[in-house]
Amino acid sequence: PGDARQRKRAGAAWVRFQVDRDGKLLASELVTSSGTVLLDREALQVLQRAQPLPAPPASVLRQGSVTVTLPVSFRLDDDGGAS
Repeated sequence: PGDARQRKRAGAAWVRFQVDRDGKLLASELVTSSGTVLLDREALQVLQRAQPLPAPPASVLRQGSVTVTLPVSFRLDDDGGAS
């Protein structure tokens, strides 16, 4: 996010989210903070903007959905821009 880039903030926020068989986001939560509120908020918002997510393989579905936990990383490149 632009505000975080201007403040030279980087880090990784771990998010947990649940999707249904069609890739629709059912729920999401922050599991581990990046240490920056702006980045934490963006990590959750990126899931909303990415909808629909790819449909998960049927083999991983449990009662029609799957829960995934992953890091959303924010870093600055050498010239201070986001990458």
